[in-house]
Amino acid sequence: MQEAEQRIERLLRLNDGICVPTLFLFIALAVGADTGDSRVVLAIKLVVRKVGIGLVVGLGMAALGARILQFRLSSV
Repeated sequence: MQEAEQRIERLLRLNDGICVPTLFLFIALAVGADTGDSRVVLAIKLVVRKVGIGLVVGLGMAALGARILQFRLSSV
């Protein structure tokens, strides 16, 4: 029973990771008219910002992992 609950919890977290950025995109499209920016421009800014943050964090984690692996292999 516990394993099934853990699987459901993982699935829900994955779903949140997909749905929240999509929700923010639609909010940006809806709010764009109120801020003076074009809706499309605001949505593109949001997507670029989110992808950029994800890219920087992903590259940083990959570099950190490579350093740790390199350190571990050199100490053996």
